[in-house]
Amino acid sequence: MKKRFPPRYSPENRPLEGLDPPWIPGWTQPVENYDGGIPARLAEGGLLCVVDPWTQMEVGDTFKFYWNDTSTPVWNTEIDLAQENQQLVFRIDEGHIVRGDAFPVFYSVLRVGGTRPEESDPQWKLLVKLDPPGGFDEEQGTPGHSGLRYSIPQDIVDNGVGPGDTGGVPVTIKPYRFMRRNDRINVAWGSENVYHTVADGEVDQEITITVPLEVIERAGDSDGIAVAYQVVDECGNYPGGYWRWSATTPILVDLNNNRLDPPLVLVNGFPTEEIDLEELAAEPVTVRVTANRYEHAVGDILRLTWRGTSADGFPVDVGPLEKTVETIPYYYDFTIPYDDVAAIARGRASVAYVRIRSGEADRPSKSSAVTVVGDNRRYGPPSVVEAIGNTLDPDLNFYTLSVPYYAGRNPGDQIIIVCEGLTAAGHPTYHDVPVIVAGEAVGAPVLGNLPKAQVKRLDGGSLKVYYSVNGQPDSDVLELTVGVAVPSLPIPTVVEAPDDVLDPDGVNPAIGANVIVPYTETLPEDVVVLRWRGSSSNAPDQPRTLTANTAGHPVPFTVPFTYVSGNLNGTVDVSYSVTRGTTLLGNSIVRHLRVGSAQLVDPTIDSVKDPHQVQIANGGYTVETSVTLSGKAAKGQRVEIYDGANLKGTANVSEDDEWSLTVSGLSVDPHIFTAKALYGDNPVSGPWGINVVAVEQPRIVWVKDPNQVDISNGGYTLATSVTLGGSASLGMQVQIFDGADSKGIVDVDVDGNGHWSLPLSGLAEGPHIFHAKALYSNYPESERWGINVAKPLVIDTSPVYLNGFFLYIGQPRNGTPMPAGTTVTRTPITGNPGYTYYTSNGNVARVNVYGTVEGWANGQATITVVDVSGQTASYAVIRSNAWHLAMIPSITGGEAPAWANSQGAANSFAEPPRPDGGTMQAIRTYYVVPIGFNYRHWTGAFENGNPLWPLWANPYTGEISTAAIQDYLGAYCRIPYNSGQVLASIPDSQPDSGQR
Repeated sequence: MKKRFPPRYSPENRPLEGLDPPWIPGWTQPVENYDGGIPARLAEGGLLCVVDPWTQMEVGDTFKFYWNDTSTPVWNTEIDLAQENQQLVFRIDEGHIVRGDAFPVFYSVLRVGGTRPEESDPQWKLLVKLDPPGGFDEEQGTPGHSGLRYSIPQDIVDNGVGPGDTGGVPVTIKPYRFMRRNDRINVAWGSENVYHTVADGEVDQEITITVPLEVIERAGDSDGIAVAYQVVDECGNYPGGYWRWSATTPILVDLNNNRLDPPLVLVNGFPTEEIDLEELAAEPVTVRVTANRYEHAVGDILRLTWRGTSADGFPVDVGPLEKTVETIPYYYDFTIPYDDVAAIARGRASVAYVRIRSGEADRPSKSSAVTVVGDNRRYGPPSVVEAIGNTLDPDLNFYTLSVPYYAGRNPGDQIIIVCEGLTAAGHPTYHDVPVIVAGEAVGAPVLGNLPKAQVKRLDGGSLKVYYSVNGQPDSDVLELTVGVAVPSLPIPTVVEAPDDVLDPDGVNPAIGANVIVPYTETLPEDVVVLRWRGSSSNAPDQPRTLTANTAGHPVPFTVPFTYVSGNLNGTVDVSYSVTRGTTLLGNSIVRHLRVGSAQLVDPTIDSVKDPHQVQIANGGYTVETSVTLSGKAAKGQRVEIYDGANLKGTANVSEDDEWSLTVSGLSVDPHIFTAKALYGDNPVSGPWGINVVAVEQPRIVWVKDPNQVDISNGGYTLATSVTLGGSASLGMQVQIFDGADSKGIVDVDVDGNGHWSLPLSGLAEGPHIFHAKALYSNYPESERWGINVAKPLVIDTSPVYLNGFFLYIGQPRNGTPMPAGTTVTRTPITGNPGYTYYTSNGNVARVNVYGTVEGWANGQATITVVDVSGQTASYAVIRSNAWHLAMIPSITGGEAPAWANSQGAANSFAEPPRPDGGTMQAIRTYYVVPIGFNYRHWTGAFENGNPLWPLWANPYTGEISTAAIQDYLGAYCRIPYNSGQVLASIPDSQPDSGQR
């Protein structure tokens, strides 16, 4: 396949790591000031684009294609296994292909692991031309394109061209729609053409093109030579609509005044100047020459030529045809085949003849002009010789493309055979084969070679084949399924190759190889065709028509020795077909021969790989149900691959002694593969076993510290070394990650349970999020398992002494801070935040969530802190100088001392003048409301020691006496508040509820 890159790029000059620019099948070159042109026909249905594989193309590379935009791609893909190292073929939605300049056109590749994409270079500048020159024909019912107007001087139209018109005939082209520089105008004068390229200053102006005298003379005299014109723009667009030519003007031409009368064109026996293909009904056209007694004589030769011009401006000629005048007067009919007439649908033809007489100069006739009305001809579909029905075997060595004969075929015609494939994975492929018509016989096909690799890639997919001739519209399409077809006829026998090894030394050079076709259900007139396809040279197909004597029997053939020796150290495929009339009875099984000595080697299996090209060891494991086996065997031979006793397929052995075969649909079981040679004594390779296991999502099941203590998901540990354990698909591998950091790859132990484990060390303090990624299938991942490597919990553990004075009365406190010596706040120096604090004795010390401890009753308690990791630390709190209040509502002064002593208040009061030791002040400072009754209470002290003169205070108002009085009703005293005591009952007060 020849890629037509614009002139400013050559693949040979590409840097080693560079990217070939994209190319577009069918683009027009050259186009002035552009790299190429895109005509409307290419954009219809989406623009086909092809990108060749780049160096070190890998699965996961990201491809983006840009069209007239550098930021937003119009097509992109991530390379998968089926695309790796293959051409990318894709279509750009026609909505992106708008008229005008398209720049830049390029693609980018971001390689796996890369950070900056590479861009193809150079970036193309293309001209998109979607409007046909002359526009779309708005009057398609009238012959000739209505947008292509022109004029010829009226004098010439009326009187024709005579001997005195030596200056030629001017044809004035009127401005037409979408006129553009470099449009190519073709003025047709009968069968002759005059071309003109539109220049800058001529756009949208009248252009006069002169048909010179020499052209008029070559076209010859005519009673009405057809004059018309056509225009094709620089991108290859023709005028749009039914007609591609202008209307025709007939011009009388009589330069010599001695030409014979023109022939008549007859359809259904009647003369016509317009041939309607529908009326012609697939019958030939008749051209009649009338021989008269004045200008013809018996023995004259009438040499007639039909010169057709197709709608696209290509010639389709018939002749020269000859008849000899045998009687006079008489008419002589010449037949123009229907296919040659249909080939110029919407075009025209000029027909004339020459009278040849011995001893005289040839005398030409005038020409007759006809137009042809009807649908454009379609070229018949191509064929692939090796196809069986609609199926193509992907394992053959050769594939022959065949283009059938078409009317008007001429040496030098360029045929582009296009092969568009679709792989089993749904990826399109493209390959074209250009061939030039050479000396093929009339009626014989033109052949081309389709490379084996192009078909092999399509195994399990499909192939469409079509062609174009000289850039004209595409042919009908051949559609094939690519896969092994079941041949219907038995395999041929090659007498000299009993083991499918053809040794030239065993073949008689004078005779060649003997081939026997064993099929015997044949009849007379059946045609048996033997095919001999060699790796270096092919023998011509040998058709043999059976007779009454040979039908019903095996058919012998001989293949010349040159086609045996010519394939030495290569291969030959031998097959045959049988045809009955026009019906193919079938094709045979292909016999594959190796040409060379009979020294054969035993086959081997050397490699088994999964679809990701990962090697599977002998006895190894995989989750893939499709694997590719490869090995060695005798070159040019074939091997059968078995899974146990089940045949999985047949592989061809290459010239390098190598074979490979992909086996799909494997069950979740052990599989033992062997390769059996289809030569010699059918030696068998050693076995290669693999175990296909189910795809299991990897799991992390446990994490343990060095002491085998489990660390829960989300848990804490002081250990910086841990071991992870889990499960996955048996025999496979998983990769362990801590966040985004890989910690290693571990085998899934073959213990029947698919377990794995991996020790890790050197973990930093802080969180660690582990997961396991499977190195198989689509790389599934486990759920995350998080652990936290904790900091040690450290706190000041020295005892705390709280000896500040405070009076506890069991009443609600106001917001006044506790006095010094009654509280302490102690938090960890290091640890893992999320601390919780506990007290061993809430009667002695109470602690809040902030670690603040408040002393309560006299005694000792332990404060414990626990961090989020579960570590603990403790310290002691010793409380002293805590008091509570005892009160009695009514008592005499003489009884009061004994009562106070009974409450434990002995010696607990200060001396005057403030006998209550700050009790009243403490109550008023730290509590919300007064307590007791609103009258005076004895404080436990006397003026001058006289019990009749007690000192007092009013606990309700806070008033404290400085002089004794006698009218008291109650008493109070302050007593130590020790752990385990209950606060004394105080009138009008609430029991102690823990309020402070």
